[in-house]
Amino acid sequence: MKRQIGQVAVVVSDQQRSVDFYSEVLGMDHIFGTAEFRGPDLDKVQRMDRAASSTRWLIEDREMFQLEVFRFENPQSRPLPVDHSVTDEGYNRMIVAVKSLERASAAAVAAGGSMAALLCNGESGQARHALVKDPDGILLELVEAPDLVPAERPARIVGLGITSMDLTTSVEDMCEGFGFAPCEDRFHHRYFWDQNGALERMQTLQMEDMYLVVSQYRGARPRRADHRLGDIGIMNFAICFPSAEDFDTCYERTRQLGMRSNIDPVVVAGTASITYNNDRQGFSVEMIYMARRLWGLYGFSPPGLKDRVLNKMLNWKAHRAYRKHLADDAA
Repeated sequence: MKRQIGQVAVVVSDQQRSVDFYSEVLGMDHIFGTAEFRGPDLDKVQRMDRAASSTRWLIEDREMFQLEVFRFENPQSRPLPVDHSVTDEGYNRMIVAVKSLERASAAAVAAGGSMAALLCNGESGQARHALVKDPDGILLELVEAPDLVPAERPARIVGLGITSMDLTTSVEDMCEGFGFAPCEDRFHHRYFWDQNGALERMQTLQMEDMYLVVSQYRGARPRRADHRLGDIGIMNFAICFPSAEDFDTCYERTRQLGMRSNIDPVVVAGTASITYNNDRQGFSVEMIYMARRLWGLYGFSPPGLKDRVLNKMLNWKAHRAYRKHLADDAA
């Protein structure tokens, strides 16, 4: 395994509805979930007060890759603006390669999504990109690219779109800090998302088989001043590391560049390292090193019986700690 994007996390209002949507549209498999993520430790990791959430994990054929679907019990998740756009600052869309744009768009609408835009190639007049919304309004850019999708699957998540107020800093952070590399405009972003000339600069970045399309738009709408990770939308992505040593090397490099994590990495020696880091503009990037024996417990592979039993124990302990956390706050 190499350093890779191993997770895309979204926050939704109705977890089962979203699991059904992404299973149907992307052909991903829902394998497991947990309600363990709550309590004082999570408050620090996600930088929210009295945070409590549950999450479901969906996987496909790639090793150590998951879509993580969060629902927050506290704080109350605020919805996306109804006019949410690719020009909005932050993680603004998931890029999905599909075998057939027509079939994938129809599946999205049938599963409770909606069509936002159908974009045609100027030379052929054929549609090759579509912008659809999931049931919560999260944007998915569907790109007809059969060469990026395994034969047995209808679709594959291949990247994220980010709108930055300072593209130079974003590119430096992602490349010098996390290890992305600049690459060609694989998805013809400049052509399809020019937004009537508002696109000032853009750069596509690559890490293994995943891409970040970083854009800077004139008149971009900034994130709300009180933005929090528990709001509806794309929360972040996670970089998964092949070793604890590689995790430590990357983390130290991000600190040298001026990035700051929500909390010092939580480390279980030889087993796991995790932190929610932030680039210099505040975009969340989770960092994960996890020994293979934990993959079933945390949704990177189908769980075994031992994983399911341990999950129940961890959930019970987390709920107990959370109740004490609330009681201590009230006192």
